Amino acid sequence: MKSAQLNTMIKRFTLIFVCLIFISSCTTKVAYNFLDWAMMWYFESYVSLNKEQKKYTKKQLDDFHHWHRTTQLPRYALYLEGLKIRLNSDQLNAEMIHKETDELQLFLDDSLNYLTPLFAQLLASFSDQQVEELLASIADDRDEYQQEFVDVSEKELHKARIKELKSNLSLASIGSYSKQQNNTLKNWSHSLTPFEQLALEQQEIWAEELTLALAERQDRVKLEATLKKLLFVHTDHWAEELERRMDQNQALTYAMLAELINSLSSKQRKKMNRRIDNYIEDFRALALAKTNSAN
Repeated sequence: MKSAQLNTMIKRFTLIFVCLIFISSCTTKVAYNFLDWAMMWYFESYVSLNKEQKKYTKKQLDDFHHWHRTTQLPRYALYLEGLKIRLNSDQLNAEMIHKETDELQLFLDDSLNYLTPLFAQLLASFSDQQVEELLASIADDRDEYQQEFVDVSEKELHKARIKELKSNLSLASIGSYSKQQNNTLKNWSHSLTPFEQLALEQQEIWAEELTLALAERQDRVKLEATLKKLLFVHTDHWAEELERRMDQNQALTYAMLAELINSLSSKQRKKMNRRIDNYIEDFRALALAKTNSAN
């Protein structure tokens, strides 16, 4: 429900290296076992829940955790096996990266589809005070985005873009970047058509739509339909100019990622492959452990 999700457009482009194992960013077996707790903490970082809401949310998150572990983790492991082969057998191009990110987006969409009814039921139970608290938290996210990506100099903006991208690529355990690779990232940032101000305006529209839906939150059908529109990262309902710029930037980003992966040294590639193997092993072990415990 985070209004700063427009910023995840760049994150989405970098997910070639990692599997969307859940909404938060846990990447170890120990962390995954606390997924439901982590998601509850995430919810309550936005709004304080009462006793009944906590009980309901915990039950639904337990169900989601079981579903995700038993049905999604095996899919992710299988996908990553193929991804590892594709990353190491071809000279990648923008079209190939595009296909991979589309596949990853489907994984995320499946989880959001499962969670949307939970969000709708929870929001429908909110008091007016809780609605105000949630909207204030979302406004804080918007302010943070503005401070980091809008109210900055051009030089600071490029640094922020690259820092954000490297933060996501760190999950691939690539290690230190070469001079050539750092130049690739700098050239990518400078090639992007500025979009951050338009993204901020779209976040404001996003918040306005959510505010209207929450004002009529007892209409569950309407509320759930609005949440599906707001939660899924699709640009068809965005402002036309923002959509145009994001399409341009997406193509540039896919090309940059292909160039970056193709330029990996043998040491970097070895570290990346080891990280992918660890994901595969962890996902299968987690799914199998739950299956065995159920028997």
